[in-house]
Amino acid sequence: MALETVPEIAKALKTRLELYEEAGFELEPSAESKVVVQDLESLRQEIGDCKRCKLCASRQNLVFGVGNPNADLVFVGEAPGRDEDEQGEPFVGRSGKLLTKMIE
Repeated sequence: MALETVPEIAKALKTRLELYEEAGFELEPSAESKVVVQDLESLRQEIGDCKRCKLCASRQNLVFGVGNPNADLVFVGEAPGRDEDEQGEPFVGRSGKLLTKMIE
């Protein structure tokens, strides 16, 4: 369904934001939640075993990025699947294998 009018777009955005709030995301981060890091390893250390939203209740592992931190191109997934959650690495399941095949 294509959104064509401003009211339709506004309604869809409002619905999406409500879903994020229900999931426990902070839509307006507090001053203490803002972190400045210099590299990915520092960011990973800062995140730790993140419990900042309700999604942590349904996961086994935090799935953080892997690969070259200076890459010119990165792939960001929507959400980890079962295989990613089990292994703690992105793109290791069926979809990840398909993505790998597509970019090789």
